[in-house]
Amino acid sequence: MEKTTPNSILNVLVDKYESSEISKKKSNRNIAIKIKMVNYDEEYYDSRAFKRYQAYQDTFNLLTSLDFVSVESEGEYVLSIMLNLNKIDAIYEWLGRTNIKVFRQERLEILRNHNTHRELAPVCTFLIEREMSFKSNKQYFKDAHELKEILKAIAYLETQRDFECTLRQASQIIYGNTKRLEALQGKVSKLLRAVEPTLEGQTDQSIFELYGIVRNPTYIYLKGSMNLTIKNQVIQLGTLGGSLGFSSDLLQDLSISGEGPRYLITVENLDTFHKIQPTQGVIVYLGGFHNAAKRSFLQRIYTHSPNIHYYHFGDIDAGGFSIFQDLIKKTTIPFEPMLMDVECLHTYHNFTRPLTQNDKTALEAMRNTSFCAVIDYMLRENVKLEQEIVDASVFISNLDNHQ
Repeated sequence: MEKTTPNSILNVLVDKYESSEISKKKSNRNIAIKIKMVNYDEEYYDSRAFKRYQAYQDTFNLLTSLDFVSVESEGEYVLSIMLNLNKIDAIYEWLGRTNIKVFRQERLEILRNHNTHRELAPVCTFLIEREMSFKSNKQYFKDAHELKEILKAIAYLETQRDFECTLRQASQIIYGNTKRLEALQGKVSKLLRAVEPTLEGQTDQSIFELYGIVRNPTYIYLKGSMNLTIKNQVIQLGTLGGSLGFSSDLLQDLSISGEGPRYLITVENLDTFHKIQPTQGVIVYLGGFHNAAKRSFLQRIYTHSPNIHYYHFGDIDAGGFSIFQDLIKKTTIPFEPMLMDVECLHTYHNFTRPLTQNDKTALEAMRNTSFCAVIDYMLRENVKLEQEIVDASVFISNLDNHQ
């Protein structure tokens, strides 16, 4: 919009009003909402641009006659324009804009109505607290309609997380449109990160995968000693001499056959997965937090072989501990941590890294977990350790040779 028009100037002033304290709550301070012409358009003072100058003068005359603004002048030029707060409702009506206070009340009503749904309570409570504190939620949604759309998406994610479907399938189910969820994926993920600290650092795609929403069917990678039957075809992992990957599409046709493995280990890191060579057990690559497909596969093995040892081998840091806890919580399998203790930190002390402030905050919040001893050590010594540094060969050999 041309800067010289009345609406252009009013919109800038109203934007400043909406970001000010006075629009959020009653203020005893004498707050002036104004713009300086030198900042708004320095060409106004160019003596060669007479038509532009005259257009501005016409605008100033109109706005002051409507009592929407007052101006401070010096000679023939206006220095600043001040919004008349007593006319704010009339100004909103003139511009065809909805008063920000009406918008805020509308958002609060939506959030309070949805806050009764168990799966939406954490998100709604978080946003309500921000609204009541007059904090901006623009990074999470642009308007009331988009807020409703995002809440619909989160409700769907929370209620269907045990099943895998593609992003477009989910979008069609939620909105009747195959592309809408992809457009909102970034904002949905940002909001989920805000209410769930364990998701910090996760990409948008990996967060959706945790809820079973994938761009394409995911792959499960494993290696070791176990027999799988897929569509009546028996696959003997031990005879492959390497790893096997299969699409989650095949899960419905997959079963575990034979005696099953002696043990199972899940690992976070792909490099570690490739280095470990079990002969009597099975290694399953998680790649961080598990998703619906990997969870279903692990539960299938547990149903077949509930009496073997189940281990998780991950980073010795807050993220690794969170992945371990999430694995137990969502699979209900009694996993044990593998090489994630103080002894391992002692052994690889020269390869440890210092904790960041975020690391320390996350670890402090986890002190009352089963990792309390190693967490105390990590905080005291200011260390953490990545999984790929650790040599698991002796541990695996002991498992393979154990009768």
